[in-house]
Amino acid sequence: MKKFLNILLIGAFFIIVSNIDNKAFAGFQPPFGGEYTNLCGSGTEATSYNCQAECNIYDGYCKRLSGQWIYSYLCEGQKLTDCNSSELEFGSQAWYDATERAFLFNRSPVGPGNTVKIAVYNKKCRNQVDNSWHCSDENLLGYIVWYSKLAAPLPLSCNIDEVSMSISPSNTVKLDNSIIFNVSGNSVLNFWRNEFSGGVVNCVDYMNGLQTRCSANSVGTFSWTRRWKNCNSTLTNCSGECSKTITFKIEPNIRLPVIITLPAVATL
Repeated sequence: MKKFLNILLIGAFFIIVSNIDNKAFAGFQPPFGGEYTNLCGSGTEATSYNCQAECNIYDGYCKRLSGQWIYSYLCEGQKLTDCNSSELEFGSQAWYDATERAFLFNRSPVGPGNTVKIAVYNKKCRNQVDNSWHCSDENLLGYIVWYSKLAAPLPLSCNIDEVSMSISPSNTVKLDNSIIFNVSGNSVLNFWRNEFSGGVVNCVDYMNGLQTRCSANSVGTFSWTRRWKNCNSTLTNCSGECSKTITFKIEPNIRLPVIITLPAVATL
């Protein structure tokens, strides 16, 4: 029984290790998009490239030098740490340029979620007659493996000029009267809040936050600041916090005395 349990544990260990080896951890993300999942010199950590072949991970290519041969592979719709499908030999397709550089994104554009590998060898490996392979790791000079996910979008910028703020009945109100703060524009309801430097109490929000009604409770000049984030429709890409401020004035509510003029009284 103990031997059987040991066999089960060993089997489970190999399954876990196999899954870990196949999983693509996030690596270096080049400026043109996507991310590397395996780089010669740093393996599946894919943080840097450090091998004999001339490969540039910032621009996404490997260059064929004298006596070298390049092969590329494409695994569609998969994020992998290695790929050996859809092999192309250097020179067999127009996926290289005049300087003999083979680019990743010539096999797959950024976005579709494909894995591309470029490998450089010190000799021609594929026999075109019988399709046999005649290279080993000893012939491998370098490789890069890249996953063509979408590049992270740049955060949106604040849209302050698109936001309008107003105060009703005007920017000057009387003490103890109602004062209404209105806002309009794109994204003003995303992660919003109002800030008042003073002068108002008992504020209630209406129209989902496009209008706020308060009571004027002290005399002076005060500020109203609206804060929000400019976001796309799905709220998956937002700016930092945006803000816009206007001032308002609360004046004393002076009631003039009522003068009652009585009719003249006749005297005897």
